[in-house]
Amino acid sequence: MAVGVKSMRDTVRDASDGGSGIYGNEISYMSSLLTFYLKGRIQWDADTVGFQIPNTVFGFIPLGKHSQNIAVQQITNVVSDFTVRIGKIIVGIILALISLASFSEILEKPVSAILMGVIFLALAASMIIDALEITLIVTQTSGRSLGVDFLIFDKKKAEYAAEQINRMVVERSRDTNMRTHIENQTLQQAMIQQQIMQQQTNAIVGAIQQSSGVNVISQQSLKGDKQEQIESKDDKS
Repeated sequence: MAVGVKSMRDTVRDASDGGSGIYGNEISYMSSLLTFYLKGRIQWDADTVGFQIPNTVFGFIPLGKHSQNIAVQQITNVVSDFTVRIGKIIVGIILALISLASFSEILEKPVSAILMGVIFLALAASMIIDALEITLIVTQTSGRSLGVDFLIFDKKKAEYAAEQINRMVVERSRDTNMRTHIENQTLQQAMIQQQIMQQQTNAIVGAIQQSSGVNVISQQSLKGDKQEQIESKDDKS
């Protein structure tokens, strides 16, 4: 596919979400203004949540991506947290002052001064904007947490991802509790049925034993009667 031509999938996505980067069960986001071309991605389904997080050095040198899949059943909670990085703001202010100093040398070194001023101004703006972060914090059952940084512009995406993943966590927990409840009920019913069958078996065995005892007594009684008759005949003779 030629560069600059969107795929049919991207075209459909842009048409469905207005180009917001939210696609139902997937979002794309920027983690830094200087590396706007590096998009992170979060995808989820009923069982897993996948993260693709861009890695950078000093905030603007690309260094691949960190990929991780987490099972929904291993997630306890997801929150989006607003954070202000004071250190980045201070660095941004320093770079802005350097930029102003460069612009003041336009008359002496016009080309280099303008170029230097633009570069430092871009860095200053990026540092200040990047200092206003929205962090998506994914807490796992093991106690570990995964933090995903969003630009302030992508606040709605972070909130959307947190809402959708939490919804899946709640549904999975509800399904697990329902399954456990059904299994417990089935086990209780099986135990009750086993007790009933045992009682019925005991009743049948008891009836058979009682019937056998009556027969034995009857037989003994008949033998006793016959013995008495024989003895009475012997006495008469």
